[in-house]
Amino acid sequence: MGGTLTFESTLGTGTTAYLMLPFRRREYSRLPDQPGTDSAMPSLRILLVEDDATSRMAEMEILKRMGHSVRTACNGIEALKSMRLNTFDCVLMDVQMEVMDGLEATRKIRTDVSRFFDPTIPIVAMTAYAMSSDRERFMMAGMDDYISKPFDLGNLAKVLGGIEVTDGK
Repeated sequence: MGGTLTFESTLGTGTTAYLMLPFRRREYSRLPDQPGTDSAMPSLRILLVEDDATSRMAEMEILKRMGHSVRTACNGIEALKSMRLNTFDCVLMDVQMEVMDGLEATRKIRTDVSRFFDPTIPIVAMTAYAMSSDRERFMMAGMDDYISKPFDLGNLAKVLGGIEVTDGK
């Protein structure tokens, strides 16, 4: 079927299987309010911060198919390290992660005075939390928007379409 099957195994911990199949959507199956891969959308440099390996791989693949350049991090500390070394147009930040969660990482970015980070970079929460009180909590932490998981491709395209490409290095 033209796909890939990959296994990761850690002795004493378990095995994870990844199956990727290249299903093609027929053009007539696209809904008008879900632009999906809109060629008019600029290619963004995105930092995807997601602690779940399966979700990270799937989300990265979706973003790449939309035409974006994607780097990943597993937690807030890895995100901060990556931001010191690379320039991004936006960050898609999981909220609940071990080591350093998305809210703490966002606060560190927004309050940074060391100039290691751009404190104005758009940060979008990607979370299963979808209650209005959670949205307020994300905004109070300094996030610009949020996408609930599992996310709708049309909503993802709409949120990313509002982000401007920076002329960073």
